[in-house]
Amino acid sequence: MLKLKDLTLTSVIEASASAFPHLNAVSTWREPESAMKFPVFLLRSRQIALFLLKKGVSKGDKVAILGESCPNWGLSYLAINRIGAIAVPILPNFSRDEVQSILKHSEAKFVVVNSKNASKATGLDVELIRMDDMHHIPDKALKKFDGNNFKDLEGTDTAAFEVDNAALALLEEFRPHEEDLASIIYTSGTTGTPKAVMLTNRNIVYNAYECSTPFIKIHAGWKALSILPRSHVYEFTIGFVLLILNGVQRETSSVFSPSSTINQAGVFFVQRGCRFVQDQQLRLVHHCHRQRQPLPDAQRQAVGQLVAHRFQPEARQHLCHPLRYVGGRHIEQLGVQHQVLHHAQLAIQRKAL
Repeated sequence: MLKLKDLTLTSVIEASASAFPHLNAVSTWREPESAMKFPVFLLRSRQIALFLLKKGVSKGDKVAILGESCPNWGLSYLAINRIGAIAVPILPNFSRDEVQSILKHSEAKFVVVNSKNASKATGLDVELIRMDDMHHIPDKALKKFDGNNFKDLEGTDTAAFEVDNAALALLEEFRPHEEDLASIIYTSGTTGTPKAVMLTNRNIVYNAYECSTPFIKIHAGWKALSILPRSHVYEFTIGFVLLILNGVQRETSSVFSPSSTINQAGVFFVQRGCRFVQDQQLRLVHHCHRQRQPLPDAQRQAVGQLVAHRFQPEARQHLCHPLRYVGGRHIEQLGVQHQVLHHAQLAIQRKAL
């Protein structure tokens, strides 16, 4: 486990860049040219942070992020954090009215937005950075926006800054502290309008740090596939910060194919798998495990439908057969790690069923 200077996101990426200089930090599935090594990821976040400072963003200001998960999503977040500003992640499936309401309520000065969602963020006194290539789109260029040509608008590269000693000294003046707000997240609005929740650097980093070992022993150099929206704080904490801490390459994909995508990624963390395994099934699993018996056909099918579709094809048969595999040993030999197995094993031990 990395030793951090403090529990801030800035310290996380700095420690990882030092500990894993030759490993890739992020990439997009099936786009090998998109991969960035940890030191490059750190450098680009600093460059964007310098741009934000130049444009008047300072400590405590809000910068929104709107778009599907991609390497530049995380890059934006770290750049915002680097100057002590507050990230405002917005769910990409929010309507234009909801996005506009959040931008107004949060008093965001900037929004980093991809081309797909650009039309939701225009029309307010908020400056735009195009997430696709991290170019700042000035008001003059926005006047040519017709709702579909955002990706073609002329902009300024936010990463065109030299990070010399003077720049590093400037950034250090704005370095965040553990108790500084890192993010304001807005709920999905299931019971009404989205509500704001404030999270400090310590809130996020402590959770990621404590979750690094209980379920899976993570190894530097692994790949992890990210399929949940990174604007979800759970995905951001477990599918981003935790993996940075452990030197894991995060591959993002907006299109998920259970077989081809997982085989390509090599290692896959399912972050919500255990909740699908009901207590009744766990009791049966435990009984069959102790008696060294296979699951009854009906239950085997039920368990298989709940979790087996998330495994590589060659692993599916083992999930639905004798539950001596529930501990994960045989699955590991197939090159697959899955939290369902470990959660199930822990749940069985904890409940002593």
